[in-house]
Amino acid sequence: MSSLQAAARQRGATVLLVVSGLATALAAASCCALPPLLIWAGVAGLWTLELQSFFGPHLQTLIWLADGTLAAGAGSWAWQMRKVCAVGLSRRNAGWHLLMLLGLAAGGLLSWMAVNPV
Repeated sequence: MSSLQAAARQRGATVLLVVSGLATALAAASCCALPPLLIWAGVAGLWTLELQSFFGPHLQTLIWLADGTLAAGAGSWAWQMRKVCAVGLSRRNAGWHLLMLLGLAAGGLLSWMAVNPV
């Protein structure tokens, strides 16, 4: 396996970890943190109660899963950044690294909102 194939495989793993962590953090935040914000914005309805009743019993599990996958995604992203900084950042990869960083930040914010509801 060439180094290019290994880098593509690790990039895929990083994307999978960040996206799954972001989705799990969104599910955890939809239980307790997002409904008050949506009510405040005027876009909430009965469906927010359905979200609360669906995700509410699994809140602790969702928070643990979100934090674990986001931490693994951050570790994988940091490992790739260490390799990239050693050889120099190309413009082609800069947007991808920024997108992963924004995904990690959004997932962390949603996870924090799930732990500390409004």
